[in-house]
Amino acid sequence: MNIELRKLKLNRQLSEETNCYSAEIWIDGVRAFLAGNHGHGGADHYRQVGTLSEQEVDAWLKANRPKILIADVELDHSLEIEVSDLIAEHQQVAALRRKARTHLLTIEDGQIFSRPLKGRDPDAFAVHLRRTKPDLVVIQEQGDDGFKRAARLLIGAARVKEGRGR
Repeated sequence: MNIELRKLKLNRQLSEETNCYSAEIWIDGVRAFLAGNHGHGGADHYRQVGTLSEQEVDAWLKANRPKILIADVELDHSLEIEVSDLIAEHQQVAALRRKARTHLLTIEDGQIFSRPLKGRDPDAFAVHLRRTKPDLVVIQEQGDDGFKRAARLLIGAARVKEGRGR
């Protein structure tokens, strides 16, 4: 099951305890739900517009995705957790894209590194770095997939640091 957010609109000014957002949830290329949260700490709201119900999606996620650990409590994966992960990925990708304007971003041994360009040509800088680190991955060279991969690595590292690893 491929779950994605489209037409995501975040409102940071209204986000108090949770993300204030609206979005469409698409599953396997078909619009399935309209989603949103008012940002006051309550649960997300889903309005079914496709054939799948929230309960069907939750059942599939429970069976096919690992549990998540929050404060020593294991929770089944659910649509709300999936949407939260997708919003976090979206925010992290945006932050990485901003950073990529002035830094060369790389993945090395499962970690993200940011090196200031300081007027250097990014391609020449990457060639220079690969002389001593031939396995490094330049995120900018990977396009959208590179930014999403880096975002997932950062989100995963943050979860482990917070004790919320999957």
